[in-house]
Amino acid sequence: MECQRCLRGKEAKYRVYTDLMDMKVCETCADDARRLGIAVEALDDGKGKNNGTSVEKDSKICSRLHLAVFLRRHSY
Repeated sequence: MECQRCLRGKEAKYRVYTDLMDMKVCETCADDARRLGIAVEALDDGKGKNNGTSVEKDSKICSRLHLAVFLRRHSY
């Protein structure tokens, strides 16, 4: 499966999700999501979350806050 974000043809190895989105992405895009504090988990190995942060899966407030900050910074 190809990355659903960058569309460069890279293999999607991670799931990136919030309460508003759920995408399968490549390693580069997963790193970008981690920097934004968005939940990331590996697709293949079944080890569970692969987060660089301590965001809980059911923390909708935190997910919405990160999405709001991202949208505010990138909307013109």
